[in-house]
Amino acid sequence: MEILGLGILGGCMIAGLFMGNLLGKLVGLNSDVGGVGFAMLFLVFLSNYLELKGKPLPERVGRGIEFIARPIHTDNSRDGCYSKRRGRY
Repeated sequence: MEILGLGILGGCMIAGLFMGNLLGKLVGLNSDVGGVGFAMLFLVFLSNYLELKGKPLPERVGRGIEFIARPIHTDNSRDGCYSKRRGRY
């Protein structure tokens, strides 16, 4: 079911990029204007709509969406994360 969460996220992203490109063309630019923001709004509106209908997203679907939101830490990151290799913060 996690793959369904990624699919929902991908669908919202495609719809958001479409709306961002359309908005960009309407204001005379040849670029995306707010596509990621539209995608986030679509995802929020979809989840709220489903909750109002009494059919919230299952937990496993939510984990598929949260998978993208997890921070990725590499060995060369200097953001204060604990490094197992160096044994310090």
